[in-house]
Amino acid sequence: MKATLATLVLAAGLTAGCMHHHKAEEDEVTISQANTPPAVLASFEKAYPDATIKEIEKENYPNGDVHYEIVYTDSKTGKTHEIELDSTGKILEDH
Repeated sequence: MKATLATLVLAAGLTAGCMHHHKAEEDEVTISQANTPPAVLASFEKAYPDATIKEIEKENYPNGDVHYEIVYTDSKTGKTHEIELDSTGKILEDH
């Protein structure tokens, strides 16, 4: 029983490690606002009208997905945040 439990724990750890490794295989490149799809910028500006964009990264995934990570400063609080959108402007993550 202890051996089975240890095997399950090891398998779970390996699976989690592989999943994290898959995320690391994305290709990230910093791009300008001029090279960012209009739908992405429009969605961002609608959601955060008082924000100032600091950086935009285009993330190309091995499966063909493309995401855009925008690092911005909230002009009301002065805090820096990140948001991730797909190429249609759909917000995927906000952190």
